Amino acid sequence: MNYEHVSAADLIRELTGRTISPLPRLRAIARDPDILLEIQGVSKKVVHRIEAALELGRRYVAEPDIDPVLISSPEDIDRIYGPRLRDRDHEPLLSQHSSDAPPQYVK
Repeated sequence: MNYEHVSAADLIRELTGRTISPLPRLRAIARDPDILLEIQGVSKKVVHRIEAALELGRRYVAEPDIDPVLISSPEDIDRIYGPRLRDRDHEPLLSQHSSDAPPQYVK
């Protein structure tokens, strides 16, 4: 199964073999995976598998590109740093400095 663009329900069904409804949102599961224990038939072992899958996904999305990326707009910054900052429990201070200098590449 290709997991790109897969819904939470499909991911849980693939990992557990069960259809689960109603299902908490993925962000809620990522913050507190034990909420899945409230679902009949979901064991601690299954919760750990789902937690591991979510962590792998988080690391994949946050992993920097191998090739340098040109930053030329605020949208580029959001595309590059958004996934790295999305699930933080605090807001870090980030700064972008613009000038007439040539564009900079980020690794």
